[in-house]
Amino acid sequence: MTGRDTTRSDLTVPAEVESSWRRAMWRVQGAGLAVVTALSFFPGLSHGQEYLFLALFAIALGALAMSGEGRSLRTPLDLPLGLFVGWVLLSVPFATDPAYSFTEWRKLGSHVLIFYWAMAVLRAQPNAGAARAVLVAEIGRAHV
Repeated sequence: MTGRDTTRSDLTVPAEVESSWRRAMWRVQGAGLAVVTALSFFPGLSHGQEYLFLALFAIALGALAMSGEGRSLRTPLDLPLGLFVGWVLLSVPFATDPAYSFTEWRKLGSHVLIFYWAMAVLRAQPNAGAARAVLVAEIGRAHV
């Protein structure tokens, strides 16, 4: 013991350590986005892609919640995308096979989550060229 009173303020993480951790975490998220995009071209690996996405999404969501940046993920597509997802959900009970339609709605919901995760990752990337390349690959994946 040094005789020094260790208070809660002594245990805070220095800003430069938190900043370097945050940069590294978003770099890993960017690499993860590239891997998730590449895995989408191989249907046999869809479960691995799903598990990787869920892990990366949870980490990104936690980081955004801790930093308070979660509200900055607004896009011009929020309203049309929300209306479309709501419209599809409202049409599920009237489908010929509601169970199958609800399964398809869940897939749509997961694609919306991937969209917002990709937006968060792309906004955090310092290198716009690499982010643009991943965005082009993601758009290409959506059309396949």
